[in-house]
Amino acid sequence: MITDVAPGGHLYKRAQVHLSFDADASTALPFSDGSHGFINGTGHAHVTVTSGGHAVSASLRTGQVYVYWDIDKASVGFGSTAGGRGYPLSITANQDSFSNGLVENSSVGAVADLTLAPAESTFYTAETPTLATDPTNETALSGAASSCVAFDPVTSACSNFTPVALQTNLGPLYLFERYTDDQTLNGIAGPFSINSGVFWSELGRQGGDDSRRLPFLEPPNSPRRR
Repeated sequence: MITDVAPGGHLYKRAQVHLSFDADASTALPFSDGSHGFINGTGHAHVTVTSGGHAVSASLRTGQVYVYWDIDKASVGFGSTAGGRGYPLSITANQDSFSNGLVENSSVGAVADLTLAPAESTFYTAETPTLATDPTNETALSGAASSCVAFDPVTSACSNFTPVALQTNLGPLYLFERYTDDQTLNGIAGPFSINSGVFWSELGRQGGDDSRRLPFLEPPNSPRRR
């Protein structure tokens, strides 16, 4: 993601932040509340912040961060016990028409639609259903991205801009919701995310490749980073 971030007490503005989560796919479990989705909280989370050619890496303490796929709300990403499913990073469908189409037509929304209503497959390309995840398989999903405490994945409204600390071996880590737009959608007024991002999962080789990666969050009209 591209955002303001503070690892270990030092603030980096417009830094590139890479989050990853190493986990065994067999520990991904369905939601326990009856809704459609999966969660994997058994693993090791890492963060790397790159700014001006300088890179800082840290390991997050166990039990703070988890990977989730909320099919009902068309939302996938990294949640935390401190900030909920919108923090440190959530990627959603966000069918918002007020930001000049910057965050519409997401693959995460398409896959959620096909999972809940397979008959909708006639409206999508043949490749789209292959992106479905539970998440024990490899996939790549795109959509509107946010790093917000008290984030609503249905409306993409952010009602709390105060970041909470995630604990690392370098000290507390804070991520800020830098790119937003004030809008009114369906009678609801509030700041909406206008970022776009990509979530992908990989089945690592024996020996420890990263199996969960959230690589970047792009501000509007920014060059794509690899």
